[in-house]
Amino acid sequence: MTADILSIKGHFVTLSLLLLRHAKAANESIKDHERSLAPRGQRDAVKIAHYLEASDLKPDLVMCSTAKRARLTLDSILTIWPDLNVSYENEIYLASTEMAVAHLRQGGSANRILLVGHNPTMEDLLRVLTDQRNTSNAALSDALSKYPTGALAELSIDCKRWDELNVSCGQLKRFIKPRTLEESAAD
Repeated sequence: MTADILSIKGHFVTLSLLLLRHAKAANESIKDHERSLAPRGQRDAVKIAHYLEASDLKPDLVMCSTAKRARLTLDSILTIWPDLNVSYENEIYLASTEMAVAHLRQGGSANRILLVGHNPTMEDLLRVLTDQRNTSNAALSDALSKYPTGALAELSIDCKRWDELNVSCGQLKRFIKPRTLEESAAD
């Protein structure tokens, strides 16, 4: 979609960014890049995948770290939507905030991007991209105090195109932790 197609009666559709930190990794004595998911991580990845489906948050583009734990986290989502447009990018593994933003700026015509990566990148991206003048946002305070494994942030991005992505252009819509989903299901 070009900016012209995104325009609806003179208003631009807000872009959407999903920041998913990989699920809990196993404590394996192997190279960090090759660490798998712990049993809890496997369960949490499935919970987040079902949450995305139930919330109708299908991404147009997925950018995923090449680390095994990130790929396995994404695999749970791919069981629901096997036709996703996925780009596995080694640069996302331990990326700086600047590198992650540079990748997102290449989002092209996607309306919603899912970035599957690691901390501190996810937390730092959230901090840099969100407009923090609204200090009453409890979800933002929660996310910035601790961005646990398997957590998902949904941001609305106030840009017409991804190549315009800049500091404080986003608003956090929701911050979901797998543990919270578990607690909700128990109620």
